[in-house]
Amino acid sequence: MVNGLNIVKVKLKIDSITEDKLKIKDEDLNYIFMFKRNKRTVSFVVGIRGRAIPYKFPLKTINRNILVRCLEKVDDEGIRNNIDSFADQLMEFYEAWEERLEDLELTLEIQKDFEKGPVARVRTSTGEIAILESDGYTIPLHSGLIRLGRRTFAVIETTYALIRKAIQTRKGGIAEIETVAPLMIIAEYSNGELKNIRAEDPEVGVLRIFDRIPVKIEKRSKAASSIPTLLDSETLVKLLNGEINAPDYREVFNEIIEGLKRFVSFEWDVRLYSVVASYILFTYFYDFFTTAPRLFFLGPYGSGKTRAMLTVTYMSRHGFVVLDPSEASSYRSIEAYGPTLGVDESALNDKLLKIIAAGYKKGLRVPRIEASRDSFILTLFDTYSPVVLSFTEIPKEILIQRTIVINMFKTSDPNPERRDPEPHDFEDLRRKIYLLRILKANEFIEAMDRVRGEIKDRFMGREYEVWYPLLVAAYLGGEEHYKNVYEYAEEDLKRRKTSLYSEERLVLAAIKQLLGDKDSTTFTASQLQQYIVGILVNEEGYTENQAKRIWSPTKIGMVLRRIGLRKRSSRTDKGPRYIYEITSGQFLDLAERYGYSEEDEEDQERETCSNRSNCSNLSEKVSGESDEGSDGRGQLELMRKTDTHTPEKVTTVTTVTTKTDQAQVPMKMGVLDAILEVVRRRGRATLMQILVDVQ
Repeated sequence: MVNGLNIVKVKLKIDSITEDKLKIKDEDLNYIFMFKRNKRTVSFVVGIRGRAIPYKFPLKTINRNILVRCLEKVDDEGIRNNIDSFADQLMEFYEAWEERLEDLELTLEIQKDFEKGPVARVRTSTGEIAILESDGYTIPLHSGLIRLGRRTFAVIETTYALIRKAIQTRKGGIAEIETVAPLMIIAEYSNGELKNIRAEDPEVGVLRIFDRIPVKIEKRSKAASSIPTLLDSETLVKLLNGEINAPDYREVFNEIIEGLKRFVSFEWDVRLYSVVASYILFTYFYDFFTTAPRLFFLGPYGSGKTRAMLTVTYMSRHGFVVLDPSEASSYRSIEAYGPTLGVDESALNDKLLKIIAAGYKKGLRVPRIEASRDSFILTLFDTYSPVVLSFTEIPKEILIQRTIVINMFKTSDPNPERRDPEPHDFEDLRRKIYLLRILKANEFIEAMDRVRGEIKDRFMGREYEVWYPLLVAAYLGGEEHYKNVYEYAEEDLKRRKTSLYSEERLVLAAIKQLLGDKDSTTFTASQLQQYIVGILVNEEGYTENQAKRIWSPTKIGMVLRRIGLRKRSSRTDKGPRYIYEITSGQFLDLAERYGYSEEDEEDQERETCSNRSNCSNLSEKVSGESDEGSDGRGQLELMRKTDTHTPEKVTTVTTVTTKTDQAQVPMKMGVLDAILEVVRRRGRATLMQILVDVQ
């Protein structure tokens, strides 16, 4: 207190600066001061929050005493009580105007030095063209991995922050502005060791990795705001100052599982905690892989699938829940943020489905036509990103082969507050995983090499693409979690071979009958059709006409070519015909690849007999217990106690079929009773047969 007045320290800062105008404001945005140069005078302007008309003082010269006299005329208690402080700071900024302007001009000039210059010029009929040097290294704005060797690489992570930067105005002046803009963190590793961490403004256009390797930044889609799941500014500053250390992978992995347990229950199969935690960790390193599998929560209403989707999305790197997607916003959001997309069935449309399907493989671009003033421009968008979905229906064929399906069941709510998660619930956990990405990327790459060697002979093709990323993440989580994910992956592999290769397995069964004990055989598609029709009539309940209509020689030829058998032309009296040849060795390889074995077929036949009696008992149990509690625990306990796998097989479309009568199930039955009745009548049933009979 001085002379009975409150003296409050007000801190001012430069808002923008050009040759003709200097704009200054206080941190609380209550006051704006401006010096504006005219031809013969300098205008000193004072703006006050809540006052429509600013104070304007035309001055021939500027000094501290003049500023004090001007401020004394301003009708504001805050200014009058702090005139000396305001005058001192304003005078300091005014005297440093020229020096500060020169600094900003130098900053812009240095930035231009980083831009790629032409290495050659070519004359054309329209003028001279400059050819720019390019060595092929390009990364998207949101992040990237630049591998210069097996153990020499750079990891780039982008976040958005409120920054102050110098820009060039339209009139050629220099202005300093505050804006939300991307900022890149670059971690450079040499010979497997972290050597340097630094920050870079993407506006430079080209990064210099190890101060020599140019990497072009694709910044076609840039966000104007941040999302809450990005790396926070506080951690960024500590990283750059060397004030923070990386946590341990195993400790973080267990924290991920604890975070899951706060909101999601997998009590019917606790291995799912390891599987889903592996997926979350994978999202922070998804750009290290060439494929990004999708995680799909499948279950009835009230089973917790949407909450599971939200939980995983908010725990993941750049988690972003899609609420009301349009085609254009989806393309640009993925390009700008490189997010882990969370998609509920209410938000999915056909266009977004195609984008999600295209984003499974790294490097694939989706074309899009955009209109300009007088023409159309073809633009290629990168949609590569992890995706988490929640649905009540089985995913379409376009997604099923790229997806890890988690079946959800009704259980008690694990969250005591009975609420869905929010991004801030996992802020500390995300910070730790970002630190692993930046500070311990070398350990992740080493794990990739080790796991690749262990699973390359067990998982092949699409199964390898889907499970390899999760197995690497689980490996870093510890032996127990790696075992859980590996076992679950093997079971999923068996289910996939049954559900995804049903046509191939049927063709192989027919070839087995045709091949018999011979070392090799030749056949035509029409000859193989006879064996396929026989199997469908005798074992599947088809009529002969139905089987022939569905399995024409043309379709059989397509499947034969799909499994790798090539046709050759042979001349006969009736003209040319196309024949296929297969050896017993080739057949065994194909049987292994597509999950066909005679033992499985015999086991299924034996299961048919037992299921005809067991399903009846099971149906009675379900009708007596299905009403136990609204949370479905009675249903869950029943599934645990029974030996049948009907619920799982129906949900994942992995059953096989046998003969049946054509009687339909009465619609007055409950859905579960109806399904079980179909299975009881048939012994076994595919999902399509169940849907037809129930309807």
